[in-house]
Amino acid sequence: MISIYILILLSLLVAAGAFVLYLWAVRTGQFEDLEETKFQIFDEDDETGTGSHPETRQPKP
Repeated sequence: MISIYILILLSLLVAAGAFVLYLWAVRTGQFEDLEETKFQIFDEDDETGTGSHPETRQPKP
């Protein structure tokens, strides 16, 4: 019977942890503008083949 209490307590702790992580994600803006990422491939800011990492970019003339 004690194992049931331990499992219930453990499941409540896991649920509380998940809820705290969800609140953190909402407060830090992790769910803001979910649609933008699928359109980022169409941005013409980078030249073809130069990559998007700042260290690999070629300087623009």
